[in-house]
Formats: sequence, structure tokens, C-alpha cells
Amino acid sequence: MAEEKRYLYWSADISPDETPLEAGLGFAGVAQEGRFPRPRRAAGAEGGWSQAPAECFALETPLSVYGGEAMIANGKVIGMTTSGDFGHSVGRSLVLGYVPHEYFGQNTMEIEAFGRRSLATRVEGCIYDPKNERVRA
Repeated sequence: MAEEKRYLYWSADISPDETPLEAGLGFAGVAQEGRFPRPRRAAGAEGGWSQAPAECFALETPLSVYGGEAMIANGKVIGMTTSGDFGHSVGRSLVLGYVPHEYFGQNTMEIEAFGRRSLATRVEGCIYDPKNERVRA
């Protein structure tokens, strides 16, 4: 599952609306911010970006998540997930999504899917095989 390795889906997690840096792809050789044009929706945002890089959250209660679920912090909907699924390798439901700058780095929030809510904890890096040892031959 892509969320376990924090792989981003084209058209769901990343699109022409995000620069590679906004999507959190700086590790892939994107060295400087000015190298890519800013998306239309980023105009006027502090620092030029409308959102923080994509973040991964692990749900405490397994929910059917696919993307488009409400991300709730302090009782307020702050965004929607871009993708999600059950991570069989880690035994938890995982979602990816962009959060506004003021919530970036917040360790917990709630995810609502099909009328049910679950506490979600932010995952730093990828939750499965963070050192990429399993993909090497």
C-alpha cells in the first residue's frame, strides 16, 4: 500500500496544483523553491505556499478510508485527505493529506469517514520500512 511507504499518487496526492516542494518531494533532488512556478492557489499565502507538505496520519480505530475524508482539528474541519487505505503491514488505517500551515506538525487530529471518527496520529516519515531496507535486492 502506498501510504505505508508514503508514496504519493499522481492526481490524488499530487497534481499540477502543488509544487514538488509543497508535496514534500524535496528528498528527490528538488533543491530550490524558485525552480518551479507557484500554483494559482498559493498566491498570497505566507511564504508563498497555501499549505504544508503532505502528511501521513495513522488512525487509532480502523475506518474505511479512500481519500476525501474530513480532517478535523480543534473541532474544525481543516482539510480533506487525499488518499487512504488499510496498511496490512502495520495493521492500521492510514491517510495522506495536506494541512494548512498553522496545523503543520500537529501530532493528533480526527479523521471522519462515513459518519464515524477516529483519532489520528501524525507519522514522521514512512511508517513501514523507513530505511528502505526491504526494497533492496
